[in-house]
Amino acid sequence: MCPDADGQEVWSRNRRVAVTLRRAPAVRRQAIAGWLSAAHFVLLAAQRMRVTVSERKRFSQRPPRCGAEVTETSPSFLGALIEGFSASLLLLNMSNIKDILKEITMSYLITGATGDIGARVVELLLRRGERPRILVRDAPKARARFGDRVDIRVGDLGSAESLRAALEGVDEFFLVNIGPQIPARDEIAAAAARAAGVKHLVKLSSMDVQHGLAIGAWHERGEAAVRASGVPFTFVQPTGFMSNLLAWAPSIKAERVVRASTGDGRRAFVHSDDIAAVAVTVLTTRAYHGESLPITGPEALSFAEVTARIGAALG
Repeated sequence: MCPDADGQEVWSRNRRVAVTLRRAPAVRRQAIAGWLSAAHFVLLAAQRMRVTVSERKRFSQRPPRCGAEVTETSPSFLGALIEGFSASLLLLNMSNIKDILKEITMSYLITGATGDIGARVVELLLRRGERPRILVRDAPKARARFGDRVDIRVGDLGSAESLRAALEGVDEFFLVNIGPQIPARDEIAAAAARAAGVKHLVKLSSMDVQHGLAIGAWHERGEAAVRASGVPFTFVQPTGFMSNLLAWAPSIKAERVVRASTGDGRRAFVHSDDIAAVAVTVLTTRAYHGESLPITGPEALSFAEVTARIGAALG
């Protein structure tokens, strides 16, 4: 086991090749796809040449007829080159190549794309060289943020019709729903994903599902609807968002007070960038199908400690 260029651990030379190819931006991955296709045909040609050379050698070893000259044939330089190339190609793990080819053509639909997490997911995909499809209600707002780097579909998560149209041809579906309508809208989205043949649905859920409280109760029912649909899924379950704490700033600045009933309870609030990074990892790999992924920040703080830190930053 050894670290690759980015410090991540890989298990073998073949695995390292696969990781390198997966990380290539989409523009370069088109060239990689062409190379792999060419390699496939070269391999077939090499196999054919082996047969041809074998037949010639067998023929040359037949007893000569009276007065006939026998010339033993051998592979040409090109033939030897092809043989060597095909042998080296066989060193690659062919299952890895299949996975890479799937990822080269992978398509994404991101919902909540102009919101806190969805927008960050889109930006991270764009940095990878992808061109995601986004479902929004306000196309001018989305165009102002992302320009022509994304494919925009206008619709609503409460509309099965607009979801089905947006999901056509999509492999990876990032689902963001909010409010009391989470269970109903998750059910509509999961049914549309199944009808469209989506390969993987990633739902932004909440770690509160573990306790069934408040928003967690809504997400619990939404997760159940996704499971029942039969679509392969992953649930990303963050704890409290750090960004939500900014809403306390006016009260802290004006009154030096935050009103809450949490007592000495603690929570490891997590940054939205980290939530988006986990979501993109889940969307772009096949390592977490069927899993629920609780994610937290690095430190559990009481609301009093959070208040004190925000107050110190405000001055």
